[in-house]
Amino acid sequence: MSEELPLRVSDIQLPGSAEDLLALAKYIIDKHQQLSPGSPLKTHLIADLNYKTALAKAKHDEGMKYMKLMESAFAERNILTGHGSDDPKGMLTIKGLLTMASTLLFEINPSLLREWGFQMKESITE
Repeated sequence: MSEELPLRVSDIQLPGSAEDLLALAKYIIDKHQQLSPGSPLKTHLIADLNYKTALAKAKHDEGMKYMKLMESAFAERNILTGHGSDDPKGMLTIKGLLTMASTLLFEINPSLLREWGFQMKESITE
């Protein structure tokens, strides 16, 4: 028969992510409200938890909104630059336009490429 060791406060594990912390806080707040006035937690602790959880949730939602805007902006940037893809149908990207410019300069005089900021492969310059 195995003997169960007593629990210690140091055995308590809080969630690691902000989302999971917010979910636990909401669960604790809801449970306190269900049990009130029989809740073992003090009202001022729950009031502070509720206030800070609401602020953190609002900031989380704001951050998620900005993250979606950021992802959308980077996707649009990538389309315009041609980063990670070929030119979209009917549109010359910055990459495509720079290729055209470098080709024109090369046809005029290959030595102009460096003057105009284009990099050359090492094997070509040796």
